[in-house]
Amino acid sequence: MLKRQEQGITLVALIITIIILVILAAVAITTAYETGIVQYSTDGTRRYAESGVNENKIMNKTVDYMSNALSEIYGILGEKGGSGSTSTPTPTEPTPPTTEGKLEIPKSEGDKPDDSQTVDIGDVTVNDKVLTHGWQYYYEDDNKVYLIYSDYLETDAIPAGANITKSGINVYASTNRTDLINYLTNTNNWTSIANGVKEALKKKGIEVEVTATGGPTVEQLQKAYEIRYPGDNFKVKHFNSGDGNTGGTSVYAEGWYYSLGDQEKYQNNVSVSSKDVYTNQNKVFFPYKASTNGCYGYWLASPSAVGSRYVCYVYYNGAFYYNDFSDAGVGVRPVVSIPKSAIKD
Repeated sequence: MLKRQEQGITLVALIITIIILVILAAVAITTAYETGIVQYSTDGTRRYAESGVNENKIMNKTVDYMSNALSEIYGILGEKGGSGSTSTPTPTEPTPPTTEGKLEIPKSEGDKPDDSQTVDIGDVTVNDKVLTHGWQYYYEDDNKVYLIYSDYLETDAIPAGANITKSGINVYASTNRTDLINYLTNTNNWTSIANGVKEALKKKGIEVEVTATGGPTVEQLQKAYEIRYPGDNFKVKHFNSGDGNTGGTSVYAEGWYYSLGDQEKYQNNVSVSSKDVYTNQNKVFFPYKASTNGCYGYWLASPSAVGSRYVCYVYYNGAFYYNDFSDAGVGVRPVVSIPKSAIKD
């Protein structure tokens, strides 16, 4: 009788098989990384998660849009008395115009400017110092409102200028009157004042452009005077050199003369010392009625027709006058202009 032979896997064969499998696995893993299959799988997982988030966002927006649309439809049906709604719309009160972010001009009886008060524009800082005094309403035109500094400008706030000398609170030119007039009228010289006012207004919620000059012209003086004292019939007029006699005074240079009263009589100076503007000391025009810190008045940014050296100015004794450009006893009172859109009606 034959004996059956037993068959099986030897230990050596098993070890060889395991080694071959390990080698195949290593090759497969290396190939997967080199071909980007693992990275692609990772990116796919991330993109799938992101698509789910985006899908949720889109669904939420869609739900919100549909809810709003349905609310509007129900509102329309309710207003028209449609089915499903018997409500009556509640009437709304008209919204009053806002006055926030607006400057208020102090007014007295008869809607005239109240010159006893300054315009509240807040603290104005120039060259890191807050100006001591305030600003007063001067006059306005179709587009802008003009404010004048209520005193002579402090020394530290007076800007430098070509051929201009500062002496305390006084300012004068060293060469000719043109230098002084250009200094007063050139807004670039007075940007520190304009920026100080602009920043003060900004703190009150009023963001507008502001310009400044070193003082009013005689035309601005006339407009400011006329709205307060129309009965005085104060006028100014420009003359050219060689115009001869004005009916009051001869013309010696290109410039301006004044007239006060009913006569067409222009002179190199007029006195208002007997008028309300002076007797009641309206500080819009006369901040002082005496010499102050060696200052006898303030410059007007206009030439006088009395001669080629002379510039118009306001004298503390109650006269609209003229003075030599090199006189070291005259100060400045800056004027700023603000768009009328910033003013409360």
